[in-house]
Parts: sequence; structure tokens; C-alpha cells
Amino acid sequence: MIKIYGIKCDCCGWKDDNVEFKDYRKYLNRKCYRCGTILLTNKEMFQCKILNYVGLLFDKLKYINPFYWFCKNSKKLSITIEWPKRKSV
Repeated sequence: MIKIYGIKCDCCGWKDDNVEFKDYRKYLNRKCYRCGTILLTNKEMFQCKILNYVGLLFDKLKYINPFYWFCKNSKKLSITIEWPKRKSV
């Protein structure tokens, strides 16, 4: 399962880790509160949706893995990834 959350300004570093993926539409093309740069572009929103769908797909595929039933009580892996900064135009 993939958890997508938080939003961060590429220019000034302002961030809010309490923003959940379901609330990302509110931040689409919204300007940063500090510097006025766009926080989330359409392209980045599309990338988040693809990542979310891939996570859902892997979540469904785990049930056809023959080793899942033997390992389902094992520890979960947690990875934190930040999107790369946008290049200035």
C-alpha cells in the first residue's frame, strides 16, 4: 500500500505534511503562501495518480503471490520519497 501525503514548495521550502492525497485537488495550481510559486501542477497530479494506481495494483496482486500467505505477518517496508524539484524555465 502506498501512502501519498504532504506538499512542499520547490522554491522557498514551505511544506505541509498534513495534506493527504485526497486533498491534493485543492492544491492544484494553487500558489505558495510564502513565495507565490505553483505548488502542484497538472503533470505532478497525474504522476501522483499513476503512483497511487500502481500501489493499488500491487496491493491486489499480492493475493496471487504463493508466498504471501506464508509471509503476511512479516514486517512492512516503509520508504519516503520526495518529488524532484521542478526546473526553472
